[in-house]
Amino acid sequence: MVIGNAEAEAILDAGVEYMRLMGFMGVPFCVSVVLATSMREIGQVRVPLVISVIGTLINTGLNCVLIYGNLGAPRLEVRGAAYATLIARFIEMALYVIYVRCNPQPFMGKHAEKIPTDWRLFGRILRRGWLMLFSEVLWVVSETVTTAVYNGRGGADVVSGMSAGWAIVNLLFVSFGGINTATSVIIGKTLGKGQLDEARKQSRWMLSAAVVFGLFMTAIGALVTLLTPLVFGHLSPVAQGICRDLVLLVSLYMPLWVYSNVQFSIARAGGDTVMGAVVDGGVTLAVVIPGILLLARFTDWGPVAMYGALKLTDFVKITVAHLWLKKEKWVKNLTVQAA
Repeated sequence: MVIGNAEAEAILDAGVEYMRLMGFMGVPFCVSVVLATSMREIGQVRVPLVISVIGTLINTGLNCVLIYGNLGAPRLEVRGAAYATLIARFIEMALYVIYVRCNPQPFMGKHAEKIPTDWRLFGRILRRGWLMLFSEVLWVVSETVTTAVYNGRGGADVVSGMSAGWAIVNLLFVSFGGINTATSVIIGKTLGKGQLDEARKQSRWMLSAAVVFGLFMTAIGALVTLLTPLVFGHLSPVAQGICRDLVLLVSLYMPLWVYSNVQFSIARAGGDTVMGAVVDGGVTLAVVIPGILLLARFTDWGPVAMYGALKLTDFVKITVAHLWLKKEKWVKNLTVQAA
């Protein structure tokens, strides 16, 4: 991940220390994701949002305290970041568990109730879901490869600048989860009622709203770049510049990415998981991974410029997805088909 970086040894030592602690995050993270997703799928979106905000605020606050040793706390640096995340995740899990215990959900069985396993249903879910898993795995692989290439373009300034930038960018990316859930719930319910024409209208409305919302996120991201010297004043000027440039670049891409997310959510709402695997996975394999390797080999561009050039491939994804959606393979009532 840091091949070619001038300070690879120090970065690896800190990374190993961080990952050893983060290994304990698996259980609370999985429990929170399962409960949050289940609640969103039945239309309960407010509680997961509130708990997520609480967790984010706790994580951010503890980062300030534990990383830099503020408010009398010890200065733990990398370990402080890991401890802050762990504490926030365990608190999130506790809040979810307490809520579902106090407010029984329809997807939760009673203690004395024996819930049989519907293997036929499981098989149908697996047949439709494995393509989504395949697409997500490809995305993770591509991000891992690109991160390794970026980290090789300089020293600690590059790694710290890109990390700081992603810390801000991830706040913008939180919106994707809400957009995907809202699109799936709205269009999925309409399709389930058999109102196919209404679902078509809703899809057009959601795509138009995606552009407007994306432009709003662009403005938010551009304003956030002004806070970089205040939030990350401890970084070197070079690292701050990389952080600022990355946030600004991502902000410019937000309308494109919001629109793309809505496209995939519309398809998945109607059970069309093939589109994501073909469009996202195909472009990743054919263009993204080869592209980053070629840029690394034949250019001396910085990490932000490389990232910006690579993400131009998303225009290809949107075009192919647009043509795919026009076939209306997603316009169907899955509840009738399942019955």
